Order: sequence, then structure tokens, then C-alpha cells
Amino acid sequence: MAMTTFDLRGRRPLPLRPLQAALAAALLLLASLSLLALGVTSAFVPVLALFVAGGIALAVMAWPVQAVLVTLVIIPLSRFISLVVFAATGSSMALRASQLVKDEVLLVLLLAVANLAFRRRTAPRLRYLDLLIGVYVAVALLYVAYPGADGSGGTTVIGKVLALRQDVLWLLAFFVGRGMPLSRKTLGQMLAVLVALSTVLGLVAGFQWVFPSFSNRVFAFLNFDAFMEAVGAGHEDLAVRSRGIAGADLPRSSSLFLADMGLAFYQVLIIPFAAALYFYARRRAAVIGYGAFLLLMIAALGMTITRTAVVVGVLGLAFVLLRTSSYARAAVVLGIASVAGLAVVAYKGFDAVTLSALTSTQEGSVLGHIALTDKALDLIRAYPLGLGLGNGSHVANAVGGYEVGAVESWYLQISLEMGVLAALFFVAVVATATIGAATNSFRVRDPLLRLVTVSVAGAGGSLIVLSAIHPVWAAVHVAYLFWLFAGIAMRAPDLEREWSDSGEGRPS
Repeated sequence: MAMTTFDLRGRRPLPLRPLQAALAAALLLLASLSLLALGVTSAFVPVLALFVAGGIALAVMAWPVQAVLVTLVIIPLSRFISLVVFAATGSSMALRASQLVKDEVLLVLLLAVANLAFRRRTAPRLRYLDLLIGVYVAVALLYVAYPGADGSGGTTVIGKVLALRQDVLWLLAFFVGRGMPLSRKTLGQMLAVLVALSTVLGLVAGFQWVFPSFSNRVFAFLNFDAFMEAVGAGHEDLAVRSRGIAGADLPRSSSLFLADMGLAFYQVLIIPFAAALYFYARRRAAVIGYGAFLLLMIAALGMTITRTAVVVGVLGLAFVLLRTSSYARAAVVLGIASVAGLAVVAYKGFDAVTLSALTSTQEGSVLGHIALTDKALDLIRAYPLGLGLGNGSHVANAVGGYEVGAVESWYLQISLEMGVLAALFFVAVVATATIGAATNSFRVRDPLLRLVTVSVAGAGGSLIVLSAIHPVWAAVHVAYLFWLFAGIAMRAPDLEREWSDSGEGRPS
């Protein structure tokens, strides 16, 4: 692939050391506590928040690799963390601050990666995907000033900023994955954190599915309904919703995402990783352990009762299977999953009518999707340059004042916001990342790198399809994790050469 280099010689990096960062953070905290001791109570909270943000920034700059490992936990669990903060403090200001931590960490990580490039005096290589992302980001920034189709200025500035954050911010994690220092040990730790977190989420989802009423009481104790009202989603007053289909009342697990759709999108991402871990495992204990992990991830997806995500999750799993040719192991998982599925059907007492309704394209939610899609297509034909940032997204529902609310398709949403051309650039970005990962899976021999490239390709293929039907990229935990690992997958051949030169590589 063609590439271009930038000359960084003669540039000076940011002089920051871990000990200096820790000392600066301690001084900032001491200063804020001094304000409280002096009785300046009115300024204490905002000043403390500012100092804490400064401490976080210093820590991320000093320990970027460790910060990436932390993000693998705090970003997927961001909503649950905010719930705990809100339940403990009852403060909307503390809630907003907790929501912004992940944004700050990602932005500072980008600065840290750039700083490390200066330190290494290493010329970064520009690839086609970098250019595509750059063009897409530039178009989004231009639309901040776009006056809207009717020339009235569209929506409020805050609405445009929220829409820009939703459309652009998490995609920038690609550059963190592309530029962060990454040893074999670190990549192994990243996968271990991902597996551990996903296991916890899957077990919680299972508990919620078996005990939905008790689970809702637990979250009610944490003031879940007040929390959802505070974040602008007051209509979601239950952590474990139910779905009635043909007389059957089915609980929809949300795990610690506190959203069944969010859990479904996360599982679509994780299932290819779980499949690759299982299919590539060599030791018997690893085969059994990762096999159980894959089954848990499939079950967690099924417990969300999100039919489209279930179908698309199978596509990602199928890609990994075809790439690894592990048909015997796949047959074992399929057999166990089939037996478990039949046991659930028998336990719940589902009849033919209920099972038919579960796959019907005439069911209410499907018809609702079709109606929203038809409306969006009519508007796109009428306004090919878009209506302005926020239209067609969940920002429109939360903020209000938009011409059209969420349309539940990421491609249509971008078209409504920034026009058809921007949507085409976005499709090109996702497709290039997916194809690049699939191509690199044939170019690397290292087991970890092969696992990551295959997993990203499978997840990317699934999300390309799912994005046409649901606004999955608005789910930050999916967007961040996918783009972080996509950045790693894009540089996999270079990483293998680096590891080989340093004696760290372990080709299969």
C-alpha cells in the first residue's frame, strides 16, 4: 500500500516523566483541598473538577499504554460508572463530569501518541485509510458551520457539538491503535482484559435474564429511573426491559451497559474475538476455556432479544470460521448451542406461533424500522447535502429542535446530517479498515497478530451490515473498541517486524 512520510527531525517532545506527572497531580489535588479548607466552598466543586481533569491528563500523558488498558474497562462500563457516581452523589454536575472522563482520556491519548512519535524521532507513515478518515473528519467539522437546509442555522451549538462527538470522536481511537507503543506482552494484556470484562458482562446478562424482576429492583435501588431522566432517556425506566411477542414475555438483558441494544452491539464485536481465541487455541485447557467463553458470548447476544444483531453476529462468526477452517471445533459449539437453545424453548414453553413471530418480518418493530427508513430516504432525496449535524440521530431525540429524530440507521443518519457524500466516505472508511484487517491476516505469522486481524475483519464485516439497520456507531463502547483494534490490525505487519527485530516475536 502506498505511503508517505513526515520528517520529524529537530522537533522536541513534551518533557514529561511519570514521577513529575504524579507530583503535579498531587499538587493540583492539594490546591483544591486548600480551597475547601479556606472556606471557598462555592468554587470548590468546579475547581476540584478542573484539577482532577488536569491530574487525569497528566497521568495519561505519562502512562499512555496503561491508560489504554484502563480505557478497555471504563469506556464499555461508562454508563454504569456514571450511574454509580449519580447514585452516590445525587449531583448532576458529578454525573456530567463522569460522562466526560472517557472523552478526555481519548483526546489526551491522541496527544500522548503524537508526543511519543516525537520522542522516538520516528517518521509516521500515512496510509490511504488515514486520508479517508481525515477527509471524513474535515467534512464533519465543516458542517459545524453549515446553516442547515433552510438556512436558519439548524440547531444549537451544543447540539452540533454533541453530534460531532457522536460521529467523529470515537473513530479517532484508530490513531491511538496505529501509534501507541505496543509490545507482544501489552497486546496480550489487552486481550486478557477484554476477555475478563466480557465474561463479567456475560454472567451479569445471564443473571438478569433468569431474574429480571430482582435485577430491576437492584438498579431501582441505585435510582436508575432518575439517572436515565438525567441523561435524557427518561422513557427507559427499566434496566431489564421485556419484549412481548405472540403472548411470550421475554426479558432483554442489558448487563452493565444498562441498554439491551448496547449489549447486543458489544456482543457483535466480541464474538469474532471469542471465536478466533477458540479456533486458534492449542492447549486443551485453552480450547475448553475459550469454547465456554464463545458460548457465553453467543448466549449473551441471544439474551438481548435483538434479532438483527443475532443474525449479523453469525456473519462475523462465519468469517472467522472460514478464515481458520476450524470446522470440527465449530461443530462442537453449534451442537452445544443447539441443545441449550432447545432446552430454553422447552423451559419457556414456546409454541410454533411464538417461534414464528420471533422471525417474522411483519412484527411491529420491523415495520417501525421500515417506516423510519422510508421517511429518511424521502428526506435524503429532497436534501442531498443534508439537514445539519444532529438530524436523524439520538442527539435529535435528546436535545430536541431538530427536523427529524433518530432513524436507526447509521448510514442514513450521516446522510441526513452531512449529505450523501459524507456517508459514502464513512462507508469507505469502515470497508477499508475491514478489508485491510482481512488482508493483513494473511501477511502475519505471529499468533496474536493473526488473531487480532482476523477478529477485526470479522467484527468489521458484521458492523458494516448492522450499520445499515441500526445506529451502532453511536454506541461508544463499540466504536472505541473497534477502531482501537482496527488501528492495531492496520499496522500488524510492521509490528511483527518490530517484534522480530527486538527478539520478542514468536511466529507460529
